[in-house]
Amino acid sequence: MRTETVPTTKEREGWIDAAKAIAMLFIILGHVGIPEGDGFSFQFVHGFHLVVFFLLSGYTFRTGPLSNEYLSQKFRRLMTPYFITCVFVLILDVFYELFLNGNHSIQAVTASIGADLLRTFYGSGSFTEIVTGLDTGARIGAIWFLPALFFALLIFRFLSSKIRDNKILGIVSAIVALAGNITARFIWLPFSVQSGLFAVFFLWLGFTIKKNDLLKKLKWYHYLIALIIFLGGIYLDFSAVYFVSANATDLLISTLVGICGAVLVYFLAKLLSKAKIVCWYGIHSLTFLCVHLVVLETFPLGRIMRAAGLSGRASFWGIIVLHLILVLILTPLVELFQTKAYRPVQERLLERTQNPSETEEERIRLIEWGLLVLAMIVGLFDIDPVLRSIIYSCYIAGFLFLSGSAYQKPESLPKAILGLVKKYLGTYLFCLIVHLLLNIPSWSGPYFASTLGQYAAGMSFSRLVLPDVASVGPLYLLLLMFLVQVFYLLIDHWVRNEIGKWIVVLLCTIAGIVLGYFWIWLPWGIDIALYGLLFYQFGVSFHKYGILEIVRKTHWLYFVLSAIWTFMIFKNGMEPAIRDYGTRNYYGVVIVGALSGILVIYRLSCYILQSMPIMTKVLSLIGKAGIVFLIIHVFFSYRLQAWITPLTEEDSFYLMLLIILIEAVAAVLIRFGIDRIPWKKKKALC
Repeated sequence: MRTETVPTTKEREGWIDAAKAIAMLFIILGHVGIPEGDGFSFQFVHGFHLVVFFLLSGYTFRTGPLSNEYLSQKFRRLMTPYFITCVFVLILDVFYELFLNGNHSIQAVTASIGADLLRTFYGSGSFTEIVTGLDTGARIGAIWFLPALFFALLIFRFLSSKIRDNKILGIVSAIVALAGNITARFIWLPFSVQSGLFAVFFLWLGFTIKKNDLLKKLKWYHYLIALIIFLGGIYLDFSAVYFVSANATDLLISTLVGICGAVLVYFLAKLLSKAKIVCWYGIHSLTFLCVHLVVLETFPLGRIMRAAGLSGRASFWGIIVLHLILVLILTPLVELFQTKAYRPVQERLLERTQNPSETEEERIRLIEWGLLVLAMIVGLFDIDPVLRSIIYSCYIAGFLFLSGSAYQKPESLPKAILGLVKKYLGTYLFCLIVHLLLNIPSWSGPYFASTLGQYAAGMSFSRLVLPDVASVGPLYLLLLMFLVQVFYLLIDHWVRNEIGKWIVVLLCTIAGIVLGYFWIWLPWGIDIALYGLLFYQFGVSFHKYGILEIVRKTHWLYFVLSAIWTFMIFKNGMEPAIRDYGTRNYYGVVIVGALSGILVIYRLSCYILQSMPIMTKVLSLIGKAGIVFLIIHVFFSYRLQAWITPLTEEDSFYLMLLIILIEAVAAVLIRFGIDRIPWKKKKALC
């Protein structure tokens, strides 16, 4: 296998890192240097700043096979900062909504959260319309560069491992870039894939420059020619290579102008190669980019300028200067925090929070339970429709999937069913008792008849069957979990053949869809349980055949799973309580989308376990106390709201947070107390 040498440490600490720092400076000017009216702007930098980065990526590129190890390495290197940055933007957007806009309503804040989650899933810096009629409406910002670079690198890695002739490699790279440019006119793929395709040709250029050692052959007149072409390109408005949309003013002339701009950046970088501070920012250009995005997306610099009484050109230059100062100060602070504070504390906490009595698989499952439980509780509030769609797209299916992934064939079927009766129906009976005790003033003959009938029917919602019976609300989940597991125990006991089990489960799922579609909503949600069997079966099979382990180790699968999940969220959602499984043409899309969402949450749980010890502990406790949490919310959320409302507005986001916090702490404490009862077997209630 052919290999190429990599620039030495000395070279990288010199002009390469200086070039990255210079390019980052121009990226900031391109994003921030947009005047309010007519006049000078820095838009011309879009013709070369990213050309520099992609050329450098090709210059430092190593050939080799496109292995899973390479993919995982690049995913961790590029996508981990992507997700962390998106989380910070989400948090600061919530802060902005609450404290700067002064909008405390649940709808407004959760709308911001929903939009940030969607643009994180979609990862586009330009187009938001996937296909006609399907528009996410949210762009990710400058951080689109990271997934685009990921795809560019893996595509070029594949091509360079298969094509040994560099000229043919260049032709193929140009075709790939042209494919990215053309397809972007008709459809825009998630995670800026076409931006990555468009960048492949520039990777080849950088690779070829290094291979033929062309930089050492540059003379003074080459720089002069590059300067003339570059200035002419700006004057004639050809300085525009928009990787963000896989386009350029003119594919040939603009590319030439961009390359000339990169040559001039190389000239400046050689002059500044000894400046340690410049090279330091180049070495940490990834952090530089992420900090820049956070400042760009969340800091109200325009508002600060207006508060200072600045407008017009003064505001234009004031925003640029203030933005640069913030990024230059925050970047080293972030690096210092990571190396001196966060990582050492993280390592110590990871060692202390490991529970030797639990396997890694069990810890991941608990974290995922915790995430789903929190999503469920949030979804029970009056939140924004987009965030609601995200939550309801997979959380119930996730509960069933996780239960299935923990399934083990019992030695005794009656004992297994009896255990489920005690766990779920015993809890359900306890809920009935709590309901009655909390409503003692209402006790009467009709009240008892109505309440007992309500709990006996166990309806989530009613249509043709028992239309006058009130819903038991979220408590139907207890009956759903019970029925799904009992049904599967019976199927597993009577059907020995694996294919036969799948056939029976699929038939049950179809029956559940048909019953729901024709409004035959059965007591105890039997029709929902028939539908939900499929997700339980998925959990059983994914665990049995090691598919979860494959998903965990194959990082790039995230892009496929997230794209499918996003499509499902926009095309058709899922809400089993009201038998919303998608329209006729999209039942399969909803199932595959929900499964993809479950696996994305699974990957997130794996990351939390490996990197976030405090979050691991919190989510594990919530996961163990899942059913207790649900019960507390069902019976006490309205009472908590009545007690807390005098302190804040009725639809306040603070109110929702405070209720969730109180309920979570109470649930964890109660769960802790139950586990300490001597005669109680320590068994998770989730």
